[in-house]
Amino acid sequence: MVVSALQVNFIYFSICVGLIIMVAQREHFIMVPEWAVLVFYVLVVFSLIFTLYSAYRRFSIYGFHGFSFLPIIRKKIGLILQSELRLLRERYGGLMHTLIVLGLVILAAGTFLVFFEYDILMRINPSYRILTGNVYLAYEFVLDLAGFLLIIGLIMAVIRRTILKPSRLENRGEDIVVILLLFYGCLSGFMLEGLRIAASGNLQHAQSSFIGYMLSTAFLNLNGIKEIYVALWISHALTLVVTLPLFTYSKLRHFPLFFTSPLYNVYELKASFNLDEVLKSRKIDFKVGLKDIDSLSFGQRVNLDACVNCGRCQDACPAYRANKILSPKAIVQKLKKPILESSNSCNVIVGSVLLESEIWACTTCGGWIAACTIFINPLNNILESQRQLVTNLGKIPTSALFNIMIRYNPYGLPRSDRKNWMRDVNVNYAKEDEEVDVLLWVGCAGAYDSRAQKIAKSLVSLLNKVNIRFAVLKEEECCGELARRLGDEVLFQEIVRRNAEILKKYKFKQVVTLCPHCYNTFKNDYSEFNVRFNVKSHVELIDELIMSGKIKIESSISKTVVYHDP
Repeated sequence: MVVSALQVNFIYFSICVGLIIMVAQREHFIMVPEWAVLVFYVLVVFSLIFTLYSAYRRFSIYGFHGFSFLPIIRKKIGLILQSELRLLRERYGGLMHTLIVLGLVILAAGTFLVFFEYDILMRINPSYRILTGNVYLAYEFVLDLAGFLLIIGLIMAVIRRTILKPSRLENRGEDIVVILLLFYGCLSGFMLEGLRIAASGNLQHAQSSFIGYMLSTAFLNLNGIKEIYVALWISHALTLVVTLPLFTYSKLRHFPLFFTSPLYNVYELKASFNLDEVLKSRKIDFKVGLKDIDSLSFGQRVNLDACVNCGRCQDACPAYRANKILSPKAIVQKLKKPILESSNSCNVIVGSVLLESEIWACTTCGGWIAACTIFINPLNNILESQRQLVTNLGKIPTSALFNIMIRYNPYGLPRSDRKNWMRDVNVNYAKEDEEVDVLLWVGCAGAYDSRAQKIAKSLVSLLNKVNIRFAVLKEEECCGELARRLGDEVLFQEIVRRNAEILKKYKFKQVVTLCPHCYNTFKNDYSEFNVRFNVKSHVELIDELIMSGKIKIESSISKTVVYHDP
């Protein structure tokens, strides 16, 4: 029988693979005394029980009442990617965090795989193995790589907290403890791997564990290698036992809390009541504002406790950067403290936990939310505190609210002056029996402010040139945005009701706004009260007209333009 070269190569390859499968497999608890393994399992069980009990205590503080894991999965798939992208805006810190998280997740998955093989599969049948052959070699390589990434990330963390420390960061004892425990756990794991390879003397497949293999060369002639291995293994095991509870007590808790913090719509800026429902039910007692710590919902408490005090929100806050008293990071920490202490001494929020000056310093721009990598939203708490001050305590911060109530605009100018800007332009009022393509919402600024009036007139002139059917409202008043942002939720909802009734009378395809505040309020706030219509910024409309060829740009602008709009 003639055997071809290809067949010979195939037979040789099969023999090699067979040898790899026979030799390369995970060895469990080698050189470790049975009593040490038993003590380890007992300690791990106690550590897990303590960790779960601590988590239960923590969730009890939040006012835990249960939740479904399905919404968590749906929301988190996209949020994890968003979180990483936000982290990477700051390159050094983002890379550091990514290396640490990636290393920890892979090492945790690898540890679980060992547990699954040894404590489940091999208990059923000793021949049932996953970590064998090429799978085991790949496993060793990936885990060594993950450990290497983790150590690099931890070294970067030390440098960032010492040499390259941003002013917003505060070094606390728990931060150092977490870094040291993770560093020692990873380093001792590599040393155990090197000692195991050196003790076995079998370097044939050890190169897949590339870091352990490099360390093993230093341990080949070491005396008492078994005793050193056992002592190091015990310290490594104790590190795991100590680290587990830190996922509820230290900054590591933000990892599990990250998967629950955006529940219950805490990311949305919604009111705690609906005026229409209150009027229909004729309830006198209904919640307005954030009175005390007990008023915080479960979702809000989880949201606050997930904060790791990184200070990114503080850097993004224009009020803080303008040396105002407001610090978003301090707001969160102040609100979190009485929750965790379960103390009634500072139960009242406004005046005790938060200062009035802090509350009014916030411009509600949303910069905090956009900067936070774990989607903490303290803005809701600020808005609710403002509502508490205005509605319950009667502390109205500005005459603008009185102007809106009496003259239907924040400037305090006569309502009859609202139409003055129309004198020199060709514009019609909307009629109930005529449909228009565009209902132009001029807004308070467009009607009263001299600079904004020029924009309104230019837009009207443009719409007339392209023959778009449009009209303005004779009954137009303030959209209510300022009332909501200044804490008068009752006034805002009254304005929403009035404007909704006015808009129902007319037929239009879309509302076009001049003011970005009107645009945001109509698009995001009115929908909360089931008032929905197609709304666009005038910039969007102009862009559509340019793209469709109805507007032709005859000359270009050579200057750099800074543009601000939603």
